[in-house]
Amino acid sequence: MKKFFATDISTKILSLVIAIFLWVYLVVLLNPQIETTITNIPITFKDQANLSRNGFVITNDTVNSVTLKLRGSRNMLSNVNKNNISAYVDLSGCSGKNTYTLPVHITLPHDELSIVDKSPYNISVEVDKVTTNKFGVEIVPDGELKKDFVIDTLESDISEISVKGPSELIGNIKKSVVVVDVTGIDSDFAKDFDVMLYNGENEIIVSHLIDIDSPQVTISGTVLFQKSVPLTYDRVIVPDGYEISEVSPANITLKGKRDVLTEVSELPLKNYTFNTGVMQAEIEIQYPENIKSNVQKVQVTIKEKITEEQLKTDEENNQ
Repeated sequence: MKKFFATDISTKILSLVIAIFLWVYLVVLLNPQIETTITNIPITFKDQANLSRNGFVITNDTVNSVTLKLRGSRNMLSNVNKNNISAYVDLSGCSGKNTYTLPVHITLPHDELSIVDKSPYNISVEVDKVTTNKFGVEIVPDGELKKDFVIDTLESDISEISVKGPSELIGNIKKSVVVVDVTGIDSDFAKDFDVMLYNGENEIIVSHLIDIDSPQVTISGTVLFQKSVPLTYDRVIVPDGYEISEVSPANITLKGKRDVLTEVSELPLKNYTFNTGVMQAEIEIQYPENIKSNVQKVQVTIKEKITEEQLKTDEENNQ
């Protein structure tokens, strides 16, 4: 110790300065206070489960992330990222249908860190009451079947659906529709199709907030072959001197299974006898089994036959 103090004073001072400089460099310069910005920190909602239990739901697209500007030592900030920062909005004060402006709360991994700036500071939360309504299933065919085929029946496996969601959205729903694509079909079918919801302007309503108990339904379709055939009236008896002048309609469009209809080339009218003085009558058609048509009767008109003598008389009068 005596030897140390006996050395040159300038050397002692230089040593002290170097020691102080090293301390400042290690403690201050290597770990200074700095600022940094961290983006896309996810925002969670506290007490959202309780909000749902009370029959309410958030309806608007809220901001889902926050940006922070933090201040702290270099060493501390080097270990801070969006994964160890908690950002949340407390929903415990949301007690009914309303629009709330709520602050974004931040929890930092170190108490020594400070928030210089936060964006956004608050977010707007729209809360609505959850309600349920039922709608009948409307079936709408779309497209063209294979040539000479028609839809006979379309039936859904369920008659109505239950729709759950925010009361404002549910109130805008006017109908539920199942669009059935029948393009190129030539036989009976049973397929699953999506249920679509429409508002009063016939626009499709789509929202992740709406829950349909049966988002798909099974539609069963019966497909028939159709062809047009002429009528025959051999069984229709007219008075002497008269003849059938018109049958309306003269051809009938039939619907049925293809193998059945291929055997039908014409349709007879049922037995009928015109009484004297009756010039027009409705006569039933004789249909084979398993064949459908919307026409059950046709109108038959008779007229007096024109003889050759009458034709000559008419020609002479015209001359």
